[in-house]
Amino acid sequence: KVYIGHGRNVATLEEVDGTVFSPAAAATYTFTGTALRLPPYYKVRTITELGDKVMLGTIRPDNISSSTGETTIQSSAAADIFPWDRSNKSFFLPIRLKERGVNAAVTVDNIVYFFAGLEGRCFATNGVSVKEVFRLPIELLGTLPADTRAEVFPGALMYFNGKLLFGINRSVAGSYAQIWSYDLKTGRLAIENEISSGFSSGFKIGS
Repeated sequence: KVYIGHGRNVATLEEVDGTVFSPAAAATYTFTGTALRLPPYYKVRTITELGDKVMLGTIRPDNISSSTGETTIQSSAAADIFPWDRSNKSFFLPIRLKERGVNAAVTVDNIVYFFAGLEGRCFATNGVSVKEVFRLPIELLGTLPADTRAEVFPGALMYFNGKLLFGINRSVAGSYAQIWSYDLKTGRLAIENEISSGFSSGFKIGS
């Protein structure tokens, strides 16, 4: 079954037993546009699994643009993760942080590691409690003016060989993007690589 976040809703796509999925044959799959609906103004930004639950990382704005109705990370006032058992029409008690959105998440050994906010902060949760795992060195982020960020996009976080690998998109001294790693055993934080454009603006690591 595939889970798809769109706005405040979660859709599901599931192959029908005894058939082979084919997009052109409606009898081979079941699509549910709203399997779950979150509270108003929330938007699903990232999805991962923890045990038998789907964990929905979201953003919610302080205010909505009157002209576009859009939710933006810059105006987000909450970083909430909604646990869902995949079948009920409602969710369990959300995990809450006062950050600018849950922007990327991955599950390793029944722990969800996730980036929240725009200051390079990584957290971990077991589904109940939350702790900060690391934060990028503050001297790398400048003085954090309103337009400065160290953002991890939803697809730019993974686990490989004992490390979290993540793409950091920054906007200090000209935009540039780097691949960082965090060793879950030793706690070592390192820059692994940088896209060849160096300090050229406009380049992002999306996944």
